[in-house]
Amino acid sequence: MAVSAIDDTGEVRAVERVDHPFFVGTLYQPQLRSSVDEPHPIFVGLIESAAAS
Repeated sequence: MAVSAIDDTGEVRAVERVDHPFFVGTLYQPQLRSSVDEPHPIFVGLIESAAAS
């Protein structure tokens, strides 16, 4: 696992497996900042990873 996001206080907010094409665990809710017109980057990454496999 690799830490991929921390908050302003230094706490870990996201981790990912480096040996997997798309395995991310988060402690935030990206869907709250996502819309059809402006999807959150984590959703864009998921779709791109799925399309590439």
